[in-house]
Amino acid sequence: MSKLKAYKSSYFVFAIFIMVYCVIRAIYVGMVHDEVTTFYHFILPVDFIPYQTKIWDANNHILNSLLGVISSTFFGYSPLALRLPNLLSLVLYLFYTYKLSLVIKDFFVKYALVAGLLFSHFFVEYFSLCRGYGLSMGFLMGGLYYVHCYYSTSKLKPFVLSLVFLLLASLANLTLINTFILTLLALITHLFFNRKAITNKLFYFLPIFLIGVIPIFLLAIYGFELKERGLLYYGGLSGFWSMTIETLLPYFVGETVVSGVVLVLLFIGLIAVLVVFNLPKRKISSFLTSCNLFGFLLIGNWLATLFLGYVLGTNFPEDRTGLYFYPLFILALVFAADRLLELFPNKKFYLFVLPLFYFPIHFIFTANLSHHSFWFFERIPDSFYSKIEEANKGREEPFTLGGYFSDQSVWAFYNDEYTNSTVVQSFDFQTNIADYAIYRNSRNQVIPDNYEVVEYDEISEKSLLKRKQLLSRKVIHTTDVLQKKMGSDEFFELYKTDLLDRYVGKNIYVLFEFEMDVKNGKTTPINLVLAVDNKEEEKNIYEPFYIHWHQKKSFNNQIKYGIYSPKIEEGSTSMVVYLWNIYKEEYSVKNASVSIYELQEEPNL
Repeated sequence: MSKLKAYKSSYFVFAIFIMVYCVIRAIYVGMVHDEVTTFYHFILPVDFIPYQTKIWDANNHILNSLLGVISSTFFGYSPLALRLPNLLSLVLYLFYTYKLSLVIKDFFVKYALVAGLLFSHFFVEYFSLCRGYGLSMGFLMGGLYYVHCYYSTSKLKPFVLSLVFLLLASLANLTLINTFILTLLALITHLFFNRKAITNKLFYFLPIFLIGVIPIFLLAIYGFELKERGLLYYGGLSGFWSMTIETLLPYFVGETVVSGVVLVLLFIGLIAVLVVFNLPKRKISSFLTSCNLFGFLLIGNWLATLFLGYVLGTNFPEDRTGLYFYPLFILALVFAADRLLELFPNKKFYLFVLPLFYFPIHFIFTANLSHHSFWFFERIPDSFYSKIEEANKGREEPFTLGGYFSDQSVWAFYNDEYTNSTVVQSFDFQTNIADYAIYRNSRNQVIPDNYEVVEYDEISEKSLLKRKQLLSRKVIHTTDVLQKKMGSDEFFELYKTDLLDRYVGKNIYVLFEFEMDVKNGKTTPINLVLAVDNKEEEKNIYEPFYIHWHQKKSFNNQIKYGIYSPKIEEGSTSMVVYLWNIYKEEYSVKNASVSIYELQEEPNL
C-alpha cells in the first residue's frame, strides 16, 4: 500500500471515530446554559433575526438559531435535534480538513495536521453543542480551502465559494468578521496582482460586493450596535495574552507553563520562516501562496484584535470566543513547516510540528461522555432530579429549590422529563429559605448550618442540599381569578395589594394555579413575576418565573408553580403578581388562583 493510500485510509478511520464520538456526546452530554438560553430565547419562539428580535444578545449566533429552528421543527426539542446542525457542520470540517491536508507534501506534516485539527478535544467538543462555534469552524475550513483553490486556479467558482463559506462562518459566529475581511482582501489582492487572474475581472465585482463588501458592512454595523448596547460583555481589556491566550491554553493542553513557552517559540519560529520565505521577493504576486495565506490570516487577526481592543475599546476575546485562532495557528504552522521541508529537506525540521502530536494524548485523557470541558460546572446529574421527584410525591405544593441562574435554565430544560413541578430560583441562597439548594463546592461556598448534603456530583462539584428543618407554610391569603380572555395585553395582574402590614418582616411563598391557552397552541415567552416596591417605586424584590421554560410544547395544560421570597422589608408599599406576555401573543387564562403563605421555622419542642 502506498503512503498516500495508507494516509487516506487512516484519515477515514480518524474522521469516523471523531464523528461517532461527537454524535454520542450530542446525545448523552447534558445541555449547558448557553445552549438552553439560545433555545428558549431564539429557537423556540422563532425570533432571531437582527433588529427584529425582541431580545438583543450576542448569545444569538444567527445561523445556529436559524438552523436550530429548522432542525427542531422536524425532529423536536431533544438535545440531539438541537445540536444536529453542528454535527452536520462537522462533516464539512472533516471533509475540508482532509482536502487541505492533501495539499501538504510531507506525510509526517500531514499527520501532524490531523493530530492538531482532529484530536484537540476542547475544539471538537463544540461540534456537539447547539452553539455557533462548531458551525463557524466547519464553514471556515471550507472557505479557506476554496481560497487555496482560487490561488491555484484563478477561477471564479472557488472565488465565490470562499466568500459564501466565510459569510456563513461569520453568520454563525460574529467574531469571524475579521477573518472574513482579511480573506476578502487576500482574494482581491490576488485578483489584481496575479497574471493568471487578469482576464475577466469584471465578473468578480458582483460577488465581491454582494457576498463580501455589503454583508461585511451589515455585520459590522450589527456588531457595533451590540457593543453600544453593552452586549459584547464577554472578555476584557487586560491584554491579548492574559485575556485570550491564557484562558484558551488550559483547555487545549492542560494547566502547564511549558505550553505557553512552546506556543511562543512556535509563533516566533513561524514568523521567522515566513520572513525568510518572503524577504527576497519583490513582486506582490509572489506573496500569494497558501503558506502565506494562513500566516497572513493568523497575524492579521491578531493585529485586528489589538486594534479593536486598544483603539476601539472592544473586549479581547476570552476562551471560547477566541476559538478561531486555533485552526488558523495550526494551518499556518503546518503549511510553513511543509514549505520549509520542501526547500530544505531535513528531518530536524519535524521539530516544528512535533508538539502537535501531544493533542491525541491529551484527547485520550480528556475524552468523556458526561460533560463539556469548559462548562463542566453546569452539569446537573439525574440523581438531583430523581431526589426532588421522589420527595415531591404525595405533596400538594412542590418543594422550593435554590440555585444559580445557569442551574435555573438547565433544570427547566430537563425538568419536563420528571413529574415534579419544582423549579430553580436563582437569587441568593444565603436567605436560607429554600427547602433544597444546589451549591457549587468549587466556589468554596460554606454550607449553611441548617442544611445537609443529600446528593453530590464529583464532575460538577455540586451538592444538592436539604434544609434540616423545612419551613412550614401558613396560608395568609388566597384569591381566585375568574376566567378572562386576555387578548394580547403585555401585562395582566393576577394579584395586587397595597396593604403590606401582614407581609412585612415575613418570608413568603406564592403558589400559582391556572390554565393557559395561547393562540394556535404555540409556546411563547410569558413570565410570571412577583414584585415588591418601596415608596420610591423601586423594586425590593423582583422574582420572574419563566413559564415557557417549563412548557416547551404548548400552554394547553394546568400550570402549578410556586415562588418563594425573602423577607418583605420595612417601607415596602405594594406587592403585585402579574403575567408578562413579552411578545404580546393572544392568550387566555382560566381557573386561576393565587395563594400566599408565610414561611416560618417551627420552634424546637
